Amino acid sequence: TLNRAGTRFALDASGTGAGAGGKELLVSAQRQLSVANDFFSRYEKVPQDARQDESVTRGVKENYVALNGALTELIQFLNAGEFKKFVEQPTQSFQDNFEKAYYAYKAESDKLYQAGIAKNDAAYDSALWILGFIIVLVFALALISWVGIQQLLIRPLNNIVEHIRHIAKGDLTKTTHFHSSNEMGILADSIRHMQSEFVSTV
Repeated sequence: TLNRAGTRFALDASGTGAGAGGKELLVSAQRQLSVANDFFSRYEKVPQDARQDESVTRGVKENYVALNGALTELIQFLNAGEFKKFVEQPTQSFQDNFEKAYYAYKAESDKLYQAGIAKNDAAYDSALWILGFIIVLVFALALISWVGIQQLLIRPLNNIVEHIRHIAKGDLTKTTHFHSSNEMGILADSIRHMQSEFVSTV
């Protein structure tokens, strides 16, 4: 926009810029610069990553301030009709320096972003491994519990129930050979004692 405004001023023989067009372009340039300043102000409010190189972020700010000052000065030159100073100012060098600082910042930000992605992927993989281990562990504990219940409860109980059925049918010759110190063992001992009482009574 400033280049277009400068062209208007250069073509205007009176030095005031081709009528209202030159002034409108300057107003537009000032507006765009104000918007750029607003965005840069927002950028500065964003918390800096602790892993970022301070010299890189400092370079972005310093070069932006320099470029902003140069552009502001260009607008002032055109407003004052000082076209020669407008042409002689090395604005391109300020812009080149800012672009260099910006791309350095962008490259570092991309590097940190990729490092963050890699870290998140590693954490995700680790979580999957932990989840898989927990699932296997739960399955193993369930299997152990099932086998334990079968050995300590279901089989002895089935044995005792079958023995009681024989007693109920009048068969007092069969005996249960299950022995244990737990409740099932106590129940088996009680059944054997009851059976022996039946035998002595008969």
